[in-house]
This record gives sequence, structure tokens and C-alpha cells, in this order.
Amino acid sequence: GYSIAYGYAMRDGKEDPESMIRRSDLKMFEQKAQYYREKSHDRRRNRREKQDYISADTRKSLEYSPHPFAVYRFRDHRIETLLVSDGFCRLFGYADRNEALHVLDRNMCRDVHADDRERLSGAMLRFSEGKEELDVVYRTREGMESDYRVIHARGSHMHTGTDDRIAHVWYND
Repeated sequence: GYSIAYGYAMRDGKEDPESMIRRSDLKMFEQKAQYYREKSHDRRRNRREKQDYISADTRKSLEYSPHPFAVYRFRDHRIETLLVSDGFCRLFGYADRNEALHVLDRNMCRDVHADDRERLSGAMLRFSEGKEELDVVYRTREGMESDYRVIHARGSHMHTGTDDRIAHVWYND
């Protein structure tokens, strides 16, 4: 599920908009902190878990690879991006690895052609459920200003001793 935090402030007539925004933000952050305390949800801890999942030496060698690929983890019915290679960032036009991880973990199909989204989402769902290997061709672009390119994504799973399933997906244009 998703949560939404919002802040509000009633203007007393003399208060300037800047201080209203500060009060509103304070209320919003108080709500978010309360939500995270109640749900035991800690994004920093989750980020550390992702980084610790792969040893530092292995992570470094994979991330600096010129070949475009990503490693994902399927956990609790969610796809988490564990790492992306330099080649992946270059192929998809990301300024850096953090931008790529941010986009992938929030809206994986953001730049995919509208006519290909449903088919790609279906293939990714079947792949994440372990029903089939990933082998899909789709169109994507680097932001709103560029032309679409054809990408071929192939992926396979590596099962760990836990309930986690690790996916290696490589991409070609």
C-alpha cells in the first residue's frame, strides 16, 4: 500500500506565506514520522539491506561493467532494483546510477512507449512470478524529447536459500 502525507496551515491574516509553508511542512513531516514508526518502515535500513545483499567487491565489479544489465530482487510481491551497470545507465540515458535506481524502483515503465507498456508489464509480472523467463522487445526513450528506440530485454532467475528470487536482466538495443 501507499501512504500520503500532507500538511496544512490556516492563515491567521497577518502570517506571511513562507511561515505558513514551514508550519505545513512541519505537520507533514510529523505525520510521515508517525507513519514510519507505526509501520516499522525504514527506507534507510531498506537501502542498507539492498547494498549489503551483494558484497562490496562483487557490487563494484558489476556496477562498473560496460554491459547493460540490472539485478533485481523479488521480495514480498515487489520488485527491488539491487544494482545497475554503467552500461545500463548509458543505454537508457541516466545521468548516474542513483537516478536509474530511483526511476526503476518507482516507475519502471515510465519511458516505455504507451503501446508497449501493457505487454511489457505482463511479461515482467509473469517473470517475477517465476512462470517464464523474460524475453521481450519494447520501445523506450530517454525522456520526453528523444525518439523511441527498440530494446530487447532477457532475464533469468537465480534462487537463493531464502524466499528471495534474484533476477539478472540484460538489455540490448
